[in-house]
Amino acid sequence: MLDGNGRVARLITHAMLKKGIAGVEMWSVSRGFARDRDRYRYLLQCCDQPRRGDRDGRGQLSESSLVDFTRYFLETALDQVNFMSGILRTDDFSRSLLEWIRSQPDIARGDRIIEQILIYGSIERSHVPGLLGTSERTARRVVQSLTDHYLLTSDSHRAPLRLNLPLHAAQAVFPSMVPGNAM
Repeated sequence: MLDGNGRVARLITHAMLKKGIAGVEMWSVSRGFARDRDRYRYLLQCCDQPRRGDRDGRGQLSESSLVDFTRYFLETALDQVNFMSGILRTDDFSRSLLEWIRSQPDIARGDRIIEQILIYGSIERSHVPGLLGTSERTARRVVQSLTDHYLLTSDSHRAPLRLNLPLHAAQAVFPSMVPGNAM
């Protein structure tokens, strides 16, 4: 729009969604609006129309147009969530990642660490030897191997371990999203 209200509305909405909903970084309602710009612009312009009679809200602008735009907005947001879920195969993510790790000889022993991180979000380094059923030294080697392959990250050498998904792993886990020539 010439006045910039559409851009401002998208920025504010994205910021509000990001604050209130986990995972918003993975999808954008603006992508959905871009797929049908004419409808988006039409519905947004209708929100600036004057009220149509006594049954169209109490303010000066049309409440029914705002309801139509809000419905379109929510349908578009849901469409984008479903689109990204299909591409990311969120239901298969854990299984696919663990299968890929187990197929890699250098890091296969780290599958239990990754599995725990997928379940709990992170793992304390002190828990790794017990989880793997190995000595502390062997556990450090396994962690180092996963770190060398960029699958683990940590804020410091004492901080909990978290998952990092490098491009070479993303290609294996999300083949429809990351093209093979991306590296």
